[in-house]
Amino acid sequence: MKNEKSKYTAQIQYAKRQKFVKIGFDSTEEIRTKFHEACKSNNTNATKVLKDFVNNYIEKNQKNI
Repeated sequence: MKNEKSKYTAQIQYAKRQKFVKIGFDSTEEIRTKFHEACKSNNTNATKVLKDFVNNYIEKNQKNI
């Protein structure tokens, strides 16, 4: 098992080069499932929706930072 490459190796290396960090929060499984289903029905994904939300929130509240 030690010699197996993680399926996320490329993503991890990319994130390190870009100096990305993870933002997380706790949720129930039901909320997570409903959120992913809503994203799928709108032809998007959770990452894009959350990134858009964060960027819009910062833009609208920039004066308070």
